[in-house]
Amino acid sequence: MSFSILVFDESKVAAMRLIDEIEDIVKNINYDITFYIYKPNDVFTKETIEKGKLIFFTIENMYDLEAARKFAIFHNDSTLIIVSNTEEFGTWSWELGADYYLVKPIERKELLKAIVKSSSIERKRLAGM
Repeated sequence: MSFSILVFDESKVAAMRLIDEIEDIVKNINYDITFYIYKPNDVFTKETIEKGKLIFFTIENMYDLEAARKFAIFHNDSTLIIVSNTEEFGTWSWELGADYYLVKPIERKELLKAIVKSSSIERKRLAGM
């Protein structure tokens, strides 16, 4: 089985760090995962953004929040996980219909919970981790 994970973050280094953590968590399951990295403002400037089953969207300011809002409107069939440096955007994330909210630095246990909660990866496959 294969699916895509989209990571929206202003910092490519931070996005790669998150991808490394996700890969480490899902390495024992038999999925072909393709990662795509975007900056939040790409929602406004790119004509095409891949469809993803699991979306990690970093929000650091109101502009990022608007980008996430626009993205959520057109990709409401995806699992949306909001990531932030602060708890300040927690309430907004629920209004966006986010499935999970993570605060940096992300604890492995919380990342695992977010992935398990998503419908993109079968819970029973991750249960032994």
